Amino acid sequence: MSHFPNPEEYSLKQSLSHLEQLPTNTKAFILKKAKGVYLYDIDENKYTDFDLNKGTILEHSPKRLTKFIKNVLSSGLNACGFYHKFAFKAQKHWKKITNFSYIGFYASFIEMILAVINTININKTKICIGYTTQDLYLQLLPLSNIVSLKKIDPSQKITDIDLLLIEEFNDDLEVTKINNCSVPTIKIHSRFLFRAQGIKKEISFESEYLHFITSSPFGGKAIGVLASNVPIDYTPSSFDDGILYLEGAKLFSSLSLSSIMQFSHPQFDCYQGFAKSHKALDTQFFLKRGIYIQKNILYFSPYHSKHDFRRLNQALNEYFNPTSSDIPDQK
Repeated sequence: MSHFPNPEEYSLKQSLSHLEQLPTNTKAFILKKAKGVYLYDIDENKYTDFDLNKGTILEHSPKRLTKFIKNVLSSGLNACGFYHKFAFKAQKHWKKITNFSYIGFYASFIEMILAVINTININKTKICIGYTTQDLYLQLLPLSNIVSLKKIDPSQKITDIDLLLIEEFNDDLEVTKINNCSVPTIKIHSRFLFRAQGIKKEISFESEYLHFITSSPFGGKAIGVLASNVPIDYTPSSFDDGILYLEGAKLFSSLSLSSIMQFSHPQFDCYQGFAKSHKALDTQFFLKRGIYIQKNILYFSPYHSKHDFRRLNQALNEYFNPTSSDIPDQK
């Protein structure tokens, strides 16, 4: 039976024997299963996941979703192009969450951008899209042959663009503030939406913007929900995407704010649903203590328990106050 390891007993015998045979190996272990906020490898080690696919999921393989998918497979609604009951119900739920008249679902960020461009019908041979963060730039790169891209400081006067994209957080992970903007604007809501207590109050859905909610509560597949007060070009989603849109909305609506943990540590800047370390973190050090992290950002889920956070704090204190040889030099 898998259990949280400690440094003295930690072993990756089977994982390493397989990974060494691969031409390139960047993985830490071979995953056996994932459930809730926990990962289990083939060497019977259990880890609390504080990466959560870079924060895009709330939990792994929830029973309710697995059961739901099995039940609806018999409906035969596996083709795109038809409006179906799952998307219909999902739209009703997302309207309540966002208070917007029109809700559209998109399989990707690019699909949403193309739909908006098609709808606003700018009479130019090549339009200019303004963006506020490096992450948005990377997502927009596939469109660089048909649009021009321009980095924008939202606090300054905005000119010479046809469409503006802004994220909740800028590249320094500070809340993005924007002055009045006269061009169509899409506010991109990140994976941290609905994660922490009071977040719904702090993140507003302004009526003058389009709001694209990128969040993936189940299994890592992206959910793209565009909420607006004007109709946007929209192709009906497949039934399996519709399930995610519906179950995601139900989950976000039902999350108990009181159950969402708050995290703080002197070596971290803490935000809504995630925390950024002041120093680099070594993945291997934390794996030996049953904690899975990547780089220097931790992501939190309302399904992390108090015990998970106690173990995390203990491991962080050991990491930043070295007393043994397996702790990297922090100087």
